[in-house]
Amino acid sequence: MTASRQTAILGACFGLFLVLLPLGLEKPGLPIQIRADEPTYLAMAASIAFDGDLRCEAQDVDRVFGQFPYSRPPTFHLQSTDGWSSPPFFDREPIYAWVAAIPVRFFGANGMVALNALCFLGLLALTGHRRRKDGSSWGPGHLFAFVFLGLSAAFVQVFWLGSALFHALLVVAALRLSEAAKEPHASTPVSQSLGSGALLGGAVFSLPWLALLAPACWVRRRAAPWVIGAALGWILAFGAGWILGAPGPFTETETRSFTVASPYEAPWLDEDLGPVEPRSVLGERRAQLAAETVTDLIYSLIEQRSGFLAYFPAGLVLLILLIVYRRRGLAGFGSDRVWLAAGIGATILIQPWVRSSEVGGEVFGNPALVVIAPALLFLFRRPPTQAATLAAVALGVLVLGPALVSCLGPAVAYAGLQSHTRAAVLSRLPLDLSFVATEGDYRSLPAGGPEELGLQLWAPSNLTELRGDEVWSLGNAKVHLFLTADQPLDDVIFQVRNLASFNRVRVRFAGERQTLHFQEVPDTGSATRLSFERAGQQRLQGEREIWVYPLTVDTSKGKKPFWNGNSSQNFYLGAAIAYLGSESFLDLPVYGASFSACEAPSPVEADSEFLALAKVTNTSEIPWTVGGAVEVRLGYRWLRSDGSIVFEGDRTDLNATVPPGQEITTWMTAKSPPQPGTYTFELDPIFENVAWFSSRGVATCRRSVDVKAPAREPSAP
Repeated sequence: MTASRQTAILGACFGLFLVLLPLGLEKPGLPIQIRADEPTYLAMAASIAFDGDLRCEAQDVDRVFGQFPYSRPPTFHLQSTDGWSSPPFFDREPIYAWVAAIPVRFFGANGMVALNALCFLGLLALTGHRRRKDGSSWGPGHLFAFVFLGLSAAFVQVFWLGSALFHALLVVAALRLSEAAKEPHASTPVSQSLGSGALLGGAVFSLPWLALLAPACWVRRRAAPWVIGAALGWILAFGAGWILGAPGPFTETETRSFTVASPYEAPWLDEDLGPVEPRSVLGERRAQLAAETVTDLIYSLIEQRSGFLAYFPAGLVLLILLIVYRRRGLAGFGSDRVWLAAGIGATILIQPWVRSSEVGGEVFGNPALVVIAPALLFLFRRPPTQAATLAAVALGVLVLGPALVSCLGPAVAYAGLQSHTRAAVLSRLPLDLSFVATEGDYRSLPAGGPEELGLQLWAPSNLTELRGDEVWSLGNAKVHLFLTADQPLDDVIFQVRNLASFNRVRVRFAGERQTLHFQEVPDTGSATRLSFERAGQQRLQGEREIWVYPLTVDTSKGKKPFWNGNSSQNFYLGAAIAYLGSESFLDLPVYGASFSACEAPSPVEADSEFLALAKVTNTSEIPWTVGGAVEVRLGYRWLRSDGSIVFEGDRTDLNATVPPGQEITTWMTAKSPPQPGTYTFELDPIFENVAWFSSRGVATCRRSVDVKAPAREPSAP
């Protein structure tokens, strides 16, 4: 048996494993969890298979819950042509849903995984089959293609319910047919040209930016068949949705995303939708300064969560091979390979603009790299060397290793395409907010401070918890956050709260690093302030400029703040980070208050809750703003007869900004001391995390309260 035949048999065995694995599993199977666009693709294919339409109705929601009963509430991307007065349509590519409807009909979501596996195998076959390279149908070409695609996000996409691999197969098949039609002794150049145009035309209908590859696929000697095929492919893709009544690309539609919490729920029929909001977190990008444009291009190549290198590590080896082969006469200017390289490069480099536009979140991003990257293998006329293949393997495992196994469960707590960010190599690559915010994995909370600054603190959902005004960072992990502002910040002060003894906390803000070494820490924890004076990165948010400040928190250990038996309610806290503001903000003279009323019931039962009334006037010249870790709140404490403090109670928010001279009335929920007696109930405003008003000479409001023993329940006769 020849080596080529042995390689082919091994490839067939791997293919059978990949395709049959999901078909042999019951639900929950693969993928482990459903997230991002997956519910839309699954419900879309199921709607075609069982209902024969593309409308999202109650039974479509129930089918997703039936396939993934333990998953998070799914999100559906929908579009409407009548203002949501009737069931809307799914807002994803109909041609993929047509193809996926058949396996979904018989195997559910597992059938979609099997379909993705077939598309992946098709990519391997088409990109590796280069007869003029090694004289055989199986050999070094297939081996390098397997390494390039197998150790990349393309393999991870097999276990995602999405269309990336399907569209990648359309692109690669179009390139292969175009290449065959251009050969001097092509057997059927007309049909090959027609097929190449049809496949690319169908792909362009779903992903318009793929039109950049048209010059590389164009068969000049058979231009007419190619153009006819492209038109037919576009029409067929359009017809795939039109037959099912879905709105076409020229129909005015309104698009939204809906999170559905329970089966048979149709929120678009009952919810007050309000005005349309843009899909992008950071808004539409426009022409920018030259320096920022260069930064965006660099990010599109090496950004930690979305860059080309992060998802196709072997691409670095390909770039080196291109340089080496170019010196050996890779191609002359104007050749098809140069056009192909230009098209691929353009689709990658336009990522910063397309990705963060109103439609960028759905038509570009990480899956888009999967669509375009396999085309790189068509730039070569000779098989890569063994050394290049080994280098590609090493890079693939080091950079993308966790993502390759995350689809099967290990390596990460929450399996996702971006699980590869746990790879140590990628921690050296940059991270850009304008990319991560559109991925949906980052959440934001108002950071407080002056309202005109518009401060927001961004935190990754898989490594942090948002608790009040703090961001809880996972212990023994490096966590990347961002602080954004509408104006440049002169200085920044954070509070770092730690519960774990002998913890090392490293904080890096906009390039400046500070390290905290904690020793013995009491049960209540230890809080430390850190001050930074660094310039931020200027970006664009819609029509206004914002400033972005990267923040990294790296802890050596952590501690669980509490344990209630429910693992989902507990968090291994490395450090709690709160933004306090600038030095000038913390020094604001907000300390002026007078009480016109201060009422508390008497007597009250020991260790019980009651309502207290407070009417307080802002007598300072500074508004009492609300929100953030530093704001004016109303606090209380219990005093013994000798003036010593029994305990301080929880704070009460003012809920609205209090201008100078204005009075605010609020009811406070207070708790009485645990032991009976006569105590003093004292109300005192506090500039949270800075100072009590009483410490700055402001008179408090006091009331004497009798605390009695709780009444005993009558015993049973």
